[in-house]
Amino acid sequence: MQRKNIVKKSGSIHETQLQEIVHTTITLVDKHYVSVKGHSIQVLSCGRINHHEGPDFINMAIMINGIIHIGNGEFHRRNSDWIKHKHHLDPRYNNLIIHIVQSYDIESDFAKETVIVDEVLDENIYNKQYVDQSFDIEDLQVYALQRLLRKTSEIKVLCTSISSKNEVLYASIILLIHKRQKGKRRPHHHSFTTEYLVYHLVHHESIQCLIHNHINSLEQLRKVFALSFQNVGHHLYTEIIVNCIIPLLMSNAHENEKNIMLDWYWSAKSVTEYAYLRRLNASIKQDMIWKQQGLLEYYHKEYNRGILCKEALTLYSINSINQFLFI
Repeated sequence: MQRKNIVKKSGSIHETQLQEIVHTTITLVDKHYVSVKGHSIQVLSCGRINHHEGPDFINMAIMINGIIHIGNGEFHRRNSDWIKHKHHLDPRYNNLIIHIVQSYDIESDFAKETVIVDEVLDENIYNKQYVDQSFDIEDLQVYALQRLLRKTSEIKVLCTSISSKNEVLYASIILLIHKRQKGKRRPHHHSFTTEYLVYHLVHHESIQCLIHNHINSLEQLRKVFALSFQNVGHHLYTEIIVNCIIPLLMSNAHENEKNIMLDWYWSAKSVTEYAYLRRLNASIKQDMIWKQQGLLEYYHKEYNRGILCKEALTLYSINSINQFLFI
C-alpha cells in the first residue's frame, strides 16, 4: 500500500520537476547502478540541464565498468517515451551515453546505457535536504574527482623516477608529512622517527597486499582504512590513504579496480573536520571524504589561479588524462 502511494505521488509531479530531482540525486555518490545491459554504472557528474531543444543533460561524466565517458543523457518516465517524443527521428539524440527511466516498458537500445532510477526518485521526491543549496553539488563532486586525478598524476610523475611501488609510496608519504609540517601549530617529528613510522606503515601486511595484488572488493579497502598505527593519528592516516595510497593504486588499476576505488572514495566517511575549511565554508558538512577533497581542490584552484595552466600541462598531460577518460 505504501509503495502504491509513493508511485502515485511521483506520477503527479511534472516531468520537468522529476528531471530536476534526477539531475540532483543521480550523482549522490553512495549510489551505484546496474544498467539494463548488466554494466556497472556510477554518475560522477550530472552535467547541466538543457532548457532548450535536445537532450536533457549535457556533458555528463559517467563511469561504465571502470571507464569514464563524457556525453549527454535523457530522462523519461517510461522507456517507450523515447518513441512517443520522436527522439528516434532527431539526430541530436544519436549516440547518447545514458537513458534514465522510471520504467523500462519496452526492449530497446536507444542509448549506450539505460538505467532505471524509480527507487532513487521514491527516496528523494519529498526530501528537501537532498542537496546543499549553498554549493552546487555537481561542482563539488567535479572538484573532488579533479583532486583525485591530480593526485594520481603526481604519483605517476613520481613513478617515472622510482620503479618500486614500495619506494613510491614511501616517498609520497614523506613528502605529504613534510608538507603538513610546514604549517603552523603542527607537531614536528624527528626525521628518524618519521622515517621509521612510515617504513613500517608501508610494509604493513595489509597495505603490501593492497599495492601488490589485485583489489577484489570494497570491503578490502575499508579494512585498510580501519587500520591503526602507533603514533600515526587517524586524521593523518586518512590523508595518507587519500593522497598517497589510493592515487598509487589508481595509477596502475584495471577497470574493475578503478570502480571499487571510486566506490570507496565516494562512500567513505571522514574522521574529523578541517578547521580552516569550516571557517571558509561553514555551510558544507564535512561528513564525507569526497566533500572535504572537493572543497580542498576548490580552494587550491582559487589560491593558485596563476599556475593552473602550468600545473595542468605538467600533471594533466594528454596521455595521463586518456587513461581515465574515454570520450
